[in-house]
Amino acid sequence: MSTNLKLNPVKQIRLLVRSGQVNSGPPLGPVVGPLGLNAKKIADQINRMTAEFKDLKVLVKLSVNRITKLFELSVQRVSTATLFLKYRQLNKGCSDRTTKIFISNEELDEFMAFAETKTGIARSRTSVIGTLGSLGVTVR
Repeated sequence: MSTNLKLNPVKQIRLLVRSGQVNSGPPLGPVVGPLGLNAKKIADQINRMTAEFKDLKVLVKLSVNRITKLFELSVQRVSTATLFLKYRQLNKGCSDRTTKIFISNEELDEFMAFAETKTGIARSRTSVIGTLGSLGVTVR
């Protein structure tokens, strides 16, 4: 047995996946295949766990014991940027610095309530404003 397995038999894998649309191909298959796990079985379980976040990108944590081949899945979070794009029905943020998306304080409050109902996690106002700034959104 290699010394790496003796020191740390559990491997942590983080995957950013679109909820309910994971299959056994890339990015999942090439990661779990060498560990001796069934990618189809893991993909089906991820799809069941993320079904409530319809059409959102979700961070999933996969913990694999390399000796016993047992695994554990947990849904980590949905990013604030992904939630905002869904809320405003946008495909992407503004990559051009001359074009800006403006929202009011009231709309920011509505978005924060929307994000909390979708994920159950309250986000701080300054954190949300910082994330929205990276998408080209300015709060008035």
